[in-house]
Amino acid sequence: MARHYVATLVDAGGVPQVGQQVQVLIAGTASLASLTDVNGASLANPVSTDSNGQYGFFVGSGVYDFKDGLGNSLQTGVQIFDLTNPGEWLTQLNFVGLVSFSAAGFSLGTTVVDERSAGVVEVGGVRVFPTISETPTPVPDGTTTVFTLAAAPNGTQLLVFRNGVLQKLVVSSPTAGQYTLATNVITLGTAPLTGDDISVTYWS
Repeated sequence: MARHYVATLVDAGGVPQVGQQVQVLIAGTASLASLTDVNGASLANPVSTDSNGQYGFFVGSGVYDFKDGLGNSLQTGVQIFDLTNPGEWLTQLNFVGLVSFSAAGFSLGTTVVDERSAGVVEVGGVRVFPTISETPTPVPDGTTTVFTLAAAPNGTQLLVFRNGVLQKLVVSSPTAGQYTLATNVITLGTAPLTGDDISVTYWS
C-alpha cells in the first residue's frame, strides 16, 4: 500500500528552499523509486519543492535514500510507513539506524525537516518518541475549526489527519485540506463535521 510522505527543505536560518529537486531512490541503490500522486497517477522523480519548500508524494512502504538534483546525498535510510498504524511502524522502525542528514549541494547548514519518515527523532543526543494519534479538543461539531493539543509540537514535526486523510501545513489562511499551527493550537481550513475523526501524531 502506498504511503504519503511530506517534508520541508529549509536552510540554516529556517528559510524554505523553493524550486529545488529531490530524488527518491531505493535505499542503497541508484534506482529511482516509483512515486504517485494523491490520485494514484504516476509522479515524476525527482520531485520539486513548492513555494513553501515542501515536497510530497505517495510511495510503497520501505526504506529510501534522498538526493538533490545534482546527485548529492540529502538523507539516507529514510523509513516510510504509516504512523497511524502502530502495527506497521513498530515492526519497520529501526531504533538504531536513525535518519542521517547532510547539506551537500545546498548552502552551508541546509537541512531537511522530516515530517513523515521516522517514528523516533534524536534531539541533542536524546531520542524523542512521538505522541501517536492524539485526539485534539474540542469534539468536531460542524462549526469549530480551532483545536488544541495536549502539548506543543517540536517545530512543524506533526501530522494532522482528518478521517485518515493527511492535511497540509500552511503558514496562514488554510483552505480545505490544510491547517495552521500556533504553539499547540491547530486551525483547520474547514470545520470537520460531527463524527469526523481528527487525529494528530507529533513530536514535542
